Amino acid sequence: MSRSLVTAVVAAGLLLEITACRTAKRPEELALPATSSRRAESGVLMDRVDRVNRAPGWLDEERVQGRYLYSVGMVEAQGSPEHDLHRAMIEARASLERWLVDNGARIESERGLVPPLEVELRGMRFDRLAYDERGGMWYSLARLDRKAEARLAKVDWQRLNDQLAFDRGVVEATDQVWEDRVSSALDLLFGLDRRRQHAASYAFFADETLEDPEGLGSADLEGVARDLLMQHSVRVVLEVPPVDGLTERIDGVFGAVYLATHEFGEGFLSVRLKERELFSASAATPYLYLEGEVQTAIPGGGAALRTIPIRVVETGMSLGEARGHAERAALLQIEQILWDALRRDAS
Repeated sequence: MSRSLVTAVVAAGLLLEITACRTAKRPEELALPATSSRRAESGVLMDRVDRVNRAPGWLDEERVQGRYLYSVGMVEAQGSPEHDLHRAMIEARASLERWLVDNGARIESERGLVPPLEVELRGMRFDRLAYDERGGMWYSLARLDRKAEARLAKVDWQRLNDQLAFDRGVVEATDQVWEDRVSSALDLLFGLDRRRQHAASYAFFADETLEDPEGLGSADLEGVARDLLMQHSVRVVLEVPPVDGLTERIDGVFGAVYLATHEFGEGFLSVRLKERELFSASAATPYLYLEGEVQTAIPGGGAALRTIPIRVVETGMSLGEARGHAERAALLQIEQILWDALRRDAS
């Protein structure tokens, strides 16, 4: 996407919100110190607030200026100055986040292996703060430096390249312990998905793309991980009442990372569930409980066995309806536990 097109899209989106803000005056002292919360930041910046008798003039100026994006937060005074300023700052940040999410800055996982990459706004600062004493309104002007945001995304991308290079070395080292090689192969897959997200984030803010380093191409690394993981299998033990779709759900998660199940597999997964029925005072309202645990040691060998409890309670107009609700809820829990286990077992 060209720089001119990015600027046009940004301008069109941002002008739909509150009229914007000028930054000809950008006091350096308003750069936020390193604090643990926006509430603490508002306390630090109280003495930087401009006291005015009307809405500040910078509300009427451009919101897009070169590499900077701007957002305004404004709230009515409620009594505590620090709290009111905090709310105005939060509103400016939230407004900026909403626009960025709506325009693609929240990056989904290409293969669904990792959670979405959320908008972090690490390059955001507050340029101006004001309190309209006559109107009882607090104002904040947030500035996002797209160049700084892109630079931080590139740092994350480079850090992942270092980790991917290390993991490849472990996977290809035949003298390494097998379960360590399996863990690193899983880490390659998850790391590749996360690297794609950071590359996409960089492209969003910088309007240019990042090329995979030599020897660390995505297709090549995925092939290295796939070749090893296809040699590994997981023994699955199910001690459950009939739950439609459980085996298919497990196979789907394992298949996404090139793992198969086998009765003599090196890795281990067990799911144990017991069903318990309970009727309320009104027999027309049955409850169904599914309780048990999931145990995992996906790499096998000396990998620690982890145990996660499951407890589902559902109701319905009939016992069959309650059971259907409980089974679906249990399936979602088991699938999430399995994904969490795979990510944990990745080195």
